[in-house]
Amino acid sequence: MNTNKRIILRASRLSAAGVWVALGLALCPAAPADAAAPRVPKARPREAGMDGRRLARIDDVVAKGIADGQMPGCVVLIARRGKIVFLKAYGNRQVEPEKAPMTIDTVFDLASITKAVVTATSVMVLRQQGKIQFHDPVSKYLPEFRGSGKEEITVYELLTHQGGLTPDNSLKDYRDGPAKTWERIFALGLRAQPGTKFIYSDVGYMVLGEMVHRVSGRTIDEFSRDNIFLPLGMTDTGYLPDAARRSRAAPTERRDDKWMQGEVHDPRAYALGGVAVLHG
Repeated sequence: MNTNKRIILRASRLSAAGVWVALGLALCPAAPADAAAPRVPKARPREAGMDGRRLARIDDVVAKGIADGQMPGCVVLIARRGKIVFLKAYGNRQVEPEKAPMTIDTVFDLASITKAVVTATSVMVLRQQGKIQFHDPVSKYLPEFRGSGKEEITVYELLTHQGGLTPDNSLKDYRDGPAKTWERIFALGLRAQPGTKFIYSDVGYMVLGEMVHRVSGRTIDEFSRDNIFLPLGMTDTGYLPDAARRSRAAPTERRDDKWMQGEVHDPRAYALGGVAVLHG
């Protein structure tokens, strides 16, 4: 198994798209989008009110995880009070077809953490801008999202996985291009009455991502770049990494007998070009 995992943020399935992040470069204070963001300063644990002896135990925990085959390697970063007190790379970021050591600037696929880091945060930005309301029906912003009771689903219910939608739709729905794919997604029925049951749903967050697109006029990769990542100085975080970032990416799994490196591993987002929106 070549899947790389980090101690806290574990990549699982991807929902709305494929966000990639280099953790060691992403934690920066807010800065104007056109300014060079300052790096978070390093400090000794005691300067941030932490016990260095307890942090030293991380080495043993990680070593056991690697020895037990839980991961080939990882990056651990701990920051407190605006200062980095622990940053270290362990093991390998790649073991096949040849080994490559883990580095602190390794780029990771955030997978389903995309939901919280991008999609939910983008929805919150639009709410802050007064462009959406949580208890509005999603169909107010996506008129096609109707039928089978879906017109009753609110933005809040999709955010909290209470919309009653299926966790995933069939891969067959993605065979005929984005327009047909979204037609099929909008036509999906419900698994439960909205607001009555928690059902973790990739589909629900894909719908939220398209809502962000429709309301803002920007695809979710563009919206998150301009409203989240650049203002925070997260210059190594985003969708569809360029060649330089792909070369630093930790491979995830195989597709067509080839290791995926720097490309989204989720087959649904992959079928939509790596960013799950209706059109550009």
